Amino acid sequence: MAKKNMRKIFVILLLAVPVVTLAQQRRAEQRNLINSSITDQDLRLALDKTWTPFPTIHERAAWNNIPEKYKEQYIRAAEQYANKKYEPIYLTDWLAYTRIGNRSIVDKKQNERRTALSVFVLAECMENQGRFIDRIADIVWMILEESSWSTVAHLNIQNKGIGLPDVTDPVVELFAAETAQILAWTYYLLGDRLDAVSPLINQRLFQEIQRRILKPYMSCMYGYLGLDREQVNNWDPWINSNMLTCAMIFEPDNMQRYYLVKKIIASADKFINWYTPDGGCDEGPAYWGRAGRMLFYLLLQFQQITEGKMNIFHESIIENMGLYIAKAYISGNYYVNFADATARLVSEVDPGAIYLWGKKTENLLMQDFGCFLLREEGLNVDFNLPHMGLSLYQLFALNEMSEKQGKEPLLLDASLPDIQVFMARSHENSRDGFYLAMKGGHNDESHNHNDVGNFIVYYDGKPLIIDAGRAVYNAKTFSDERYSLWHTQSSYHNCPEINGYMQMAGAQYAASDVKYRHTAKQVLLSMELGKAYPEEAGIETWERSLRFLRNESITVEDKFRMNRKPDTENMIMLLTCLKPQICNDGILLESSGRHRFDRNFKIALSNNLEARIEPLVLTDANFMENWGDTIYRIVLVAPRLLESDTYKITIK
Repeated sequence: MAKKNMRKIFVILLLAVPVVTLAQQRRAEQRNLINSSITDQDLRLALDKTWTPFPTIHERAAWNNIPEKYKEQYIRAAEQYANKKYEPIYLTDWLAYTRIGNRSIVDKKQNERRTALSVFVLAECMENQGRFIDRIADIVWMILEESSWSTVAHLNIQNKGIGLPDVTDPVVELFAAETAQILAWTYYLLGDRLDAVSPLINQRLFQEIQRRILKPYMSCMYGYLGLDREQVNNWDPWINSNMLTCAMIFEPDNMQRYYLVKKIIASADKFINWYTPDGGCDEGPAYWGRAGRMLFYLLLQFQQITEGKMNIFHESIIENMGLYIAKAYISGNYYVNFADATARLVSEVDPGAIYLWGKKTENLLMQDFGCFLLREEGLNVDFNLPHMGLSLYQLFALNEMSEKQGKEPLLLDASLPDIQVFMARSHENSRDGFYLAMKGGHNDESHNHNDVGNFIVYYDGKPLIIDAGRAVYNAKTFSDERYSLWHTQSSYHNCPEINGYMQMAGAQYAASDVKYRHTAKQVLLSMELGKAYPEEAGIETWERSLRFLRNESITVEDKFRMNRKPDTENMIMLLTCLKPQICNDGILLESSGRHRFDRNFKIALSNNLEARIEPLVLTDANFMENWGDTIYRIVLVAPRLLESDTYKITIK
């Protein structure tokens, strides 16, 4: 994408049945739900009207009606940010990405400014004393002076490629669009207050949004739009939802606004078309916050802009997209973290979006979940990558949310058959006992890890057998060196290493013949894993089965047949955050440290497996935040080189 002209870039059954919708066979369904929900004439009429989605700072009744404890939370955060100095972004900060692979220097400085601006603006609207206006103007001006609003890692989209920003070639990517959205709401809420500081601020805002965002978006066929392809990911709704905000607030020409919105609709429909009917986010729950949740933001705006005429919340796929995050919920801050996801999430699952999604789709589970999160976690006032638009929708729903108790979505079973992810727990509506999540899928998922057949186990809502998750992103993360990173490899997931071979990346490396069933007493999942490995491994068949006796144990059985005698030992990998100890008849997981239980756990092994323990010392900030400074890889070795055999592991 170095050149501009290259920017194109179920139901759960009680009987065992195959999950027939394999991800690698997906084709986009031509739903086109947004475009078909409104006539062109009605859209034009709606876009010609002035859009007033929220009260400005002058409309005091609405701002005064926000519950006091939440206003105080924003004001306290703003007071803290007011004393902070915001570092300049140096030339060498930009070059650190190409020199040493570090994107965090620029990202941190940009994100600090945007977070502070969001907090200042909302606090000023709540307090209305003018205390934060100069700080708002300062940070707006800092952002306007930045050479690029893009993250350094995405500068490969510009004509001159990665390195320093080319100010003559602004690109519309995730963080540029997000920045523009924050500036748009700042102008909408506080426009004349900025004029009082200097009329040149708003004049410059209009110029920069036009130059950096609206004009490039209209003139370039960016690949993430999906207008010349089927497959899209979180870039589509993340950017398009923010583009819609900018088009409505900063585009004065009615006809040009119409063309912008038509392009947004065409692209957003591609995202919905690509999504599977089960609503599963194959990018993982961390990216649900920037995929499904951003689509929800887009749809909320469209419904407001068109005064309800453009409304697709009754569609089952839209409800299922929202339900995904409740299905992926384990307990506390823990979520099923397959793909590029951390085990614990906070900012990606804001209570307001979940509650409002439940209201729009008339789904009580999501409404209860949103209210539960508000009661337990409160508001995410100052977090990385703030989203002011969603914060505004949430703020004006707080009164009704606060009146409800809410409820944790502790589902007995949850299934995403299209992306082949399945979840089950010992007891419905209880954290007590085991929780098991399992996946099939393929190795070309968005934000993919090579992890076909992976599973995780929790007990009483706390982790036992884990997926390490994602590291801090660097230059290798999205390059052809991605699978040189240990945490993306199958041998650092709870998967087999077969005849010395790990799984390979690509859609053809996939699970097949996936069968799932559940009853009140047990859950059974089986799949063929052989196709996830290269042909050189010599696998004729490798069937992995998981049997979950809800009140007792989880058994993993790998039954295989090779087409020749293997050259080296097969191995089964298990990752744990507890300290393992080899004992006579298996492995003891000792409860200690930050992941403390009131009991120990035992992994029983079939007699054809031998165990060794490998401590993995963690230095990455993301890993350490979730797991501490050490996790352990349990390597179960089968020393006998046999053409067929069965390995069995039982966790109890």
